[in-house]
Amino acid sequence: MIALTSDNPLLAELQRVVNAVHLSINWPGQELLRHGPLANHHCFAEHDELIAVLENRDHWGTYAAMHNHLKSVRATLLKDE
Repeated sequence: MIALTSDNPLLAELQRVVNAVHLSINWPGQELLRHGPLANHHCFAEHDELIAVLENRDHWGTYAAMHNHLKSVRATLLKDE
């Protein structure tokens, strides 16, 4: 959503590609469509934190929350290495 509201087509497309890769690794095939992520999946708390700091216009909090979220995504994507 952030990428789309940025009015930056490159950022929006990059997000679409990263999301597709992330979904294909975490929920291969159609599993995500049938079951979706668990209600306590760590990404929900990370996304909630990002929304909170963005709403508060907390620049450093946003930086830290995004940094932590990207570290988490990277760890998930590279878990087999």
